[in-house]
Amino acid sequence: MGKTTIKADHLGEAEERARRWVLQGNWHRWEREEFVAFSIEDEDGVAWDFDQVVHGYAEPDCADGHAHDWKSPHKLVGGSPSCPGVFTHGDEQYRFEEVCRRCGRYRSTVTPGGHAVEARTAYRMPDKKSLAWVARCASRLRLVSKQARSRSNKALA
Repeated sequence: MGKTTIKADHLGEAEERARRWVLQGNWHRWEREEFVAFSIEDEDGVAWDFDQVVHGYAEPDCADGHAHDWKSPHKLVGGSPSCPGVFTHGDEQYRFEEVCRRCGRYRSTVTPGGHAVEARTAYRMPDKKSLAWVARCASRLRLVSKQARSRSNKALA
C-alpha cells in the first residue's frame, strides 16, 4: 500500500487523474483482471472511495472461430429458476453467470453500482459439467436440423 498526492481543483479532476495514475501501474504480472481501490480526500478531510479495473482480459476466442453464444442454463449457473444466473452482489450490483453453448467457457459479469463505476467481466475455463452440456446442445441441434431437412424434403416431394 502506498500513498500518492495528486493536486486538483475539484473532486472530478482528482478522480480522473487518480484513475490515469492507477492505469499506468504494472498490473500484467497477475495475468488476470484486478481491481485497485483508492481514496481521494477532499479539502474538508472527507474521503471518497473508488475502484478501477486494471489489466482485464479481452474476451477469449470461442471454438472453431465462432462467436460465443452465451446462455444461462439453471443447472450450470444456479440462481433462481425464473431468473437463472443472476445474483445480487451487494452495493447495488448484480452478477450475471453465463456459459457459452459452443465451447463451455464461463463468463461472470458484475454490473456497476455503488462505488464501482465500470462493469467487470471475468472468464473461466470449461469444466466437465459445461462440456457435457455443450455436447447435449450439439446433439439436440443436429437432431433438430435433421428433422427440419426431413420435413423440407417431404414438402418438396
